[in-house]
Amino acid sequence: MVDGIMDPKALEENINDFYSMRVVLLFVVFQAIFVLEGSLCSVLLGYLIGLHVFLHFKGMTTYEFIMVNRNRTRVLPNDRRCDTNSALNNNASFQLRENKSVSRSDIGLRD
Repeated sequence: MVDGIMDPKALEENINDFYSMRVVLLFVVFQAIFVLEGSLCSVLLGYLIGLHVFLHFKGMTTYEFIMVNRNRTRVLPNDRRCDTNSALNNNASFQLRENKSVSRSDIGLRD
């Protein structure tokens, strides 16, 4: 049937022009990008599903899990931090409750 519509040699040339190496290479690049994107999404979705299965077995909700982790990583107030700039430059940080002066080597031993 193709012989009646188009010359077989012209048809072969058209097919070779359409499927040139640039088109095939472009197709392969797009496929690689889609595979990487799909893999990344699958890994992230698997992590999320695994987290929720873990939370289900612990009997926790997502909100409770976030609140527990937030309390673990809470930032200390400025007066409770051991900041080197304020500790070395502030005379009040070198004194204990009994107003005794403390040497710089004893700073780590305070409560």
